[in-house]
Amino acid sequence: MKINWKIRLKSWRTWLLAIIPVITIIWSAGGFQVSDLDSWTQLGLSFMTFLKSPAAIIAVLSALIATYVDPTTKGLGDSDLSLSKKNLKGEDK
Repeated sequence: MKINWKIRLKSWRTWLLAIIPVITIIWSAGGFQVSDLDSWTQLGLSFMTFLKSPAAIIAVLSALIATYVDPTTKGLGDSDLSLSKKNLKGEDK
């Protein structure tokens, strides 16, 4: 599985597509409430609730894998064209 991480990690879209599902899963599985944001202790307890849930951890890992797999190629890696790129499309060379 070859992925052009240099290019992927330069893109804000990659970060956005990874952060949204991860935060959503952690928020819901940890039983977070808006009031938890008022106290570091409450926030920590909610995060520990998330960490104790194997299903939530698996969901986060699945979301991250789904974010980084290119559905337009066979297998899990990037296409040869993507692997050969040095810059993002539209970025100065």
